[in-house]
Amino acid sequence: MTIRLKDKSPKLTTVKPNNNEKIHPWRFCPKGYHYVRTHPLRVPPSKSNPDGHTVTRHEHCAKNPHHKDLLNHFEISEITKKHFKNVKSKYKLGSLKEFPGSSKYDLEIQGWVQYWNDVYKLVDPIDPNLIKALMATEPGFKEKTLNTTKSIRLGKAHGLMQIIDQTHKILSDVNGELRDHLIDLSDDELLDPTANICAAIRWLIEKKVTATARLGTYFDMDRGNCRIQRYS
Repeated sequence: MTIRLKDKSPKLTTVKPNNNEKIHPWRFCPKGYHYVRTHPLRVPPSKSNPDGHTVTRHEHCAKNPHHKDLLNHFEISEITKKHFKNVKSKYKLGSLKEFPGSSKYDLEIQGWVQYWNDVYKLVDPIDPNLIKALMATEPGFKEKTLNTTKSIRLGKAHGLMQIIDQTHKILSDVNGELRDHLIDLSDDELLDPTANICAAIRWLIEKKVTATARLGTYFDMDRGNCRIQRYS
């Protein structure tokens, strides 16, 4: 993906992606870059062009100033459309008869669980059935659900996985507690099912990794306990 312009415009750092540099084979850009889709760009007036002009900035990989991995809504959507129909998982998602339509999001659950398990290479990977169970116990598979929490600090809870405002902010904060793998979503984008599931699994794994580091064991979140197995 390279820049192609119809006219002169300000310089932008771009690269041609190399699969060996990517966080995951499904990603559009290597680590430290984010995907930018084709869009119009207004060039301000200059001596040679007093009125300014508009150019077409084609799809490209732009460098992140913070050098961290970053997923945005457009790339999340494109990964979902391009790859999730072909996901082959060792896990079989169960059926929840008490929730009509509960299988509607199975592709997104399987896809993002596989993605984040691949990225983190966990000793004890996330089971997609855990995600489906959480989805059932939270809003009951209602994707546009917006609930108010009891805490002003926590804020509202959004979407299928009921991601609270505080978590939403942490996921995109380049100077916050996440060392890497940020997710940048607007409030409206957070209600998109595939983006909501992606962000929720990212946060769940963060808690799992943090618990593992603090306890010196790997935390079996699927069963709600700690297996006492030390890392060598």
